[in-house]
Amino acid sequence: MDGILTITGRGRSPDGSVRARVGGDGYLEAVRLRAEAMRLDSDALAGQVCAAVRSAQQSFARQASGARAEVLGDAAAGDPAALATRLEAAQAGFAQRIEEFGRTLDALNRRLGLE
Repeated sequence: MDGILTITGRGRSPDGSVRARVGGDGYLEAVRLRAEAMRLDSDALAGQVCAAVRSAQQSFARQASGARAEVLGDAAAGDPAALATRLEAAQAGFAQRIEEFGRTLDALNRRLGLE
């Protein structure tokens, strides 16, 4: 995974006259209007802008969900109990590695006569 900040959601209005982009922070980065958008009345233009932004947000959300599943695993992505199990397993593995590291340091100290 490249990271959540590299995700860019892109969307467009149903008529294609408005395009929007959402950045990795989830905030709107850009809105582009084609010439035909300028011929719409204000209500229609507002609707097209909203649709394009919504489409970009949905694109961002799909990509973020995929990235989350990649990191947490498909089962853990939507299941808090599965996520808790994975985190407990990771914590146990980390604790085991720290104990091994401590034993290695103790052995090294004994070999060097530092104890």
